[in-house]
Amino acid sequence: MKQYTNELTPPVLASFKNPFSAEQLANTDDEQRQIFKSHVEEMKDRSLLTIWRFATTGALTQNGGKIEKASANDSFTLEDGSEVNRAMVGDYVVYPDGTRAKIINGS
Repeated sequence: MKQYTNELTPPVLASFKNPFSAEQLANTDDEQRQIFKSHVEEMKDRSLLTIWRFATTGALTQNGGKIEKASANDSFTLEDGSEVNRAMVGDYVVYPDGTRAKIINGS
């Protein structure tokens, strides 16, 4: 699994300038496509200052732990079609040596 950070790298910044692929746009109806295009147009002159990614089931921590089971009541569909839940305070991280740590703060 790829590990992400909240760092604003050039590829991350570029992805926010054009967030929808040609395939994604082709799979939407005209009304939705127009909403997407107007959103991109509205945001084009704004600066992205920071991002905050959600931690989800299976996410890797900086120290090599993995979120065991995320318990928030919302889910996200990944590009491969699988769904993951958002982690929250009270969920656990498991480290390679078998130790567990409870998430005690977050947004």
